[in-house]
Amino acid sequence: MLVDHAAVLKERDTLHQQLQAAQIAAAQHLEDAKAAQSILSNSQKSWELQAESLKQEVADLQSRYDSQSKQNDILHRQLASVTAQAAKIGELSETAVAAIEAPSNDSQVQELQQVIQHIKRDADLLRGQQELLKRENARLHGDIRRLTSELELTRQRLSEVGILFVAGP
Repeated sequence: MLVDHAAVLKERDTLHQQLQAAQIAAAQHLEDAKAAQSILSNSQKSWELQAESLKQEVADLQSRYDSQSKQNDILHRQLASVTAQAAKIGELSETAVAAIEAPSNDSQVQELQQVIQHIKRDADLLRGQQELLKRENARLHGDIRRLTSELELTRQRLSEVGILFVAGP
């Protein structure tokens, strides 16, 4: 009986030690779970902020892209108008201009000569404007290509962030 009592006490001590080890392990696991939950929460907040920032960047890029496209359309219309005006001016035949430019005392001829000189100045101005518009058009095309590239890159980043956010850190 005394041996049975000693065996029971030994078993109780063993069970008590196992209980303490299990309680310590449970406390450690609870601490680990809380730390993991905190890290997860912080990561989710960070991903949400980054996703919102990228969405805003996409919206800004889209707005800039739309603005550049509108400017490009305006420049195309202006370029077409200037080209048409230059073509009309260029239709004056050289022979008619030479005949009118011949020295004359006739007041109507002199008025025509003044008109022709005015038209020539306008033609030169229009050619200059046309060249400026062509340069501006080329610059805007470059801006549109750059903005399109940035927009696609941002969309790609957003899709990656969305995939990472859904998959979890």
